[in-house]
Amino acid sequence: MINLNWVTLFLLLISCKSNNKFEVPKKEIIENQIIFKTGKELEKEKQLTLVGFGGSSLKEFGHIAVSFDYFHPLNMEKARELIIYTSSQLLKNLNNNESLRDPQIGAYEVKNIKIMIFCYMPNKSSAKPPNLGSVWLIKNKIYYNLREENIKTIHEETYEEALKIVKIEKNN
Repeated sequence: MINLNWVTLFLLLISCKSNNKFEVPKKEIIENQIIFKTGKELEKEKQLTLVGFGGSSLKEFGHIAVSFDYFHPLNMEKARELIIYTSSQLLKNLNNNESLRDPQIGAYEVKNIKIMIFCYMPNKSSAKPPNLGSVWLIKNKIYYNLREENIKTIHEETYEEALKIVKIEKNN
């Protein structure tokens, strides 16, 4: 059955060939490679599992979106540290790639990325209060959420506020 599905998919793909070529811009390919590389690094360092990514820094999207699963209980303090670290690693990897450097556009910034970390318990069940269900970085703002019947944001702060808190906690 599986072989038949692959053959069917292959035939469908070759039969749909048209003269309109869809080409992914080289910059977007490099961004995706860096996201994948960063995902592997974060899996080793922080036990984050890359589960999805999309968008592009190119004009039609204006941002890169990345999502992770995390299989440990997570409180706000740990979530703040994790989202700051994750965003820093992604930005560092993007900005260190010479092929992506564009003097007219400048460096990638926090406003160019969206990161979502979905939290689960070690047994893969949903994280329940008081543990966070997710933490999101969207448009320079971090949202800390509980997973109840619906997602409930219990705290939000700017990226800069969170960065200051993490730096102060590191120094203590």
